[in-house]
Amino acid sequence: MAVLLEVRAIDCDAELRMHAEVLRRAYGIGPHDHVLDIGCGAGETTRDAARLAVARSVVGVDVSAPMIERARRSAEAAGSHNVTFEQADAEFHHFPVERFQVAISRFGAMCRCSRSRRSMSSRLSSMSCRSHE
Repeated sequence: MAVLLEVRAIDCDAELRMHAEVLRRAYGIGPHDHVLDIGCGAGETTRDAARLAVARSVVGVDVSAPMIERARRSAEAAGSHNVTFEQADAEFHHFPVERFQVAISRFGAMCRCSRSRRSMSSRLSSMSCRSHE
């Protein structure tokens, strides 16, 4: 007996779009905010933030090189000019904290929560982090 398996590509951003409007309201990003998107994945939330922070810039960071590459391609295709992406572990990366007014994360800061939050809060203590917890 042969078993056929159907493999479908999963578009994570499409699966999460229903949450996007709630997240945008919770983040409260203004046109003059510099934004850091922690765990940006394929960059959907980073691009959303860039549309709100029109007079400034948004940096997306993720540990996955393929996701960062996908994010860069998507931003270029969308014509997002105020967005950059960095492959890094947000828990250990040295961010120029004086640059960011807002730090966001759809799900990127949920891993190793207590350790990451302590680490991130000590590194980003001068930043006004808006949370939707």
